[in-house]
Amino acid sequence: MTIAPPHVLSHDPSPPREPGVTRAAPRPVSVVAVLVVHDGARWLGDCLDGLAQQHRPPDRLVIIDTGSTDSSLAIVARHLLVREAIGRLEVITTERGSTFGEAVARAVEHLSVSSAWSGAPGADWLWLLHDDSAAAPDALAHLLDAAIRSPSVGVAGPKLTTWDDPSRLLEVGQEVTRSGARSGGPARGEPDQGQHDHRSDVLGVNTSGMLIRQDVFD
Repeated sequence: MTIAPPHVLSHDPSPPREPGVTRAAPRPVSVVAVLVVHDGARWLGDCLDGLAQQHRPPDRLVIIDTGSTDSSLAIVARHLLVREAIGRLEVITTERGSTFGEAVARAVEHLSVSSAWSGAPGADWLWLLHDDSAAAPDALAHLLDAAIRSPSVGVAGPKLTTWDDPSRLLEVGQEVTRSGARSGGPARGEPDQGQHDHRSDVLGVNTSGMLIRQDVFD
């Protein structure tokens, strides 16, 4: 699947600055990408290409391999572009039977330990990625822009399109009816004509491409 950026409809400009009032520059927001890999050799090159081409690259990339038996780790080792584009890249491993959630938790534990050891600040946001997804170059920039506009936003998700045809939709967030039935989303493979680009608040988003605030994850 491919990850396309969300479409943001409005932007509230900052209030006018009062004469003589100097405002402190905001602290840069830190984003750590967590890529879970499990026998992902078929797609991993494209996935890493997408990360390397981000207009706003993550500050750090943690790749956690769940016991792959294919050439996934070799692909990571020789992918120089992503190493050049992202300031810090680390590869860790965990048990083959680990679920996606367990793998992410292991990566976050690694981040916590390494930050405590080095004294470096932790992440403000985690960008969760599957090895069978390739992010559009402006995906993270749009996600981060949408997420930081309101302090109430703890999770943001992208528009997901099919791998072979980015004009076909997979998901744009999940809504349910009072009875618990899923509603409001596109049919799988529905042509993307912008008909779902106005979606904002939803019940949930897919973990592929999910941007989640670190304290919310904790």
